Amino acid sequence: MRGSMRAHAVEIAAGVLSLFAMARPVEAHALGAECTLHGDSVRLEAYFDDDTAAADARVVVRDEARNIVAEGRTDSKGVWSFAAPPPGPYRVTVDAGAGHQTTIPLRIPSKTEQMRTVPSAAELAHEGPTRVEFTRFPWGGVALGLTVIVLLFLGWRGLRRWRRRCRSTPRATSISASGRNLEKRHATP
Repeated sequence: MRGSMRAHAVEIAAGVLSLFAMARPVEAHALGAECTLHGDSVRLEAYFDDDTAAADARVVVRDEARNIVAEGRTDSKGVWSFAAPPPGPYRVTVDAGAGHQTTIPLRIPSKTEQMRTVPSAAELAHEGPTRVEFTRFPWGGVALGLTVIVLLFLGWRGLRRWRRRCRSTPRATSISASGRNLEKRHATP
């Protein structure tokens, strides 16, 4: 009886440890940002992964030499616009407070690059996921997590059945050095 309780405790401990090993860091709100180029201005939208606006977030735009090119705050809709800096690469840092901070690359194309592309109302000026991609529900992760849980359960259940089967099968008889049977166990039909 004691051995089975100990084995059961070991199974539970192994299950809990495996869950901790698979756990990912918890994020209350991930912060995302998207920059679009509208003629001579850049429009920044800052948002959380639940698609709520990052209102009153501090925004800083830096060039390659880490000099501040522009800075400001988002409005109640998480939007901030600024004059487009000269062509080149930049880094935009959005800080919504409480540890919610993100930095995205921003590339302002030259006038000749802009003329080569098909004119559109707004040109995406940053690399990375769009707002729709960033705020999409992670169905793939949910499916993977549920699959792992089901597989762990099936493995645990199979192991328990195998152990029960091993306990119910007859064991070989033990023979002493003198050749006498010390113990005989026979399975009852």
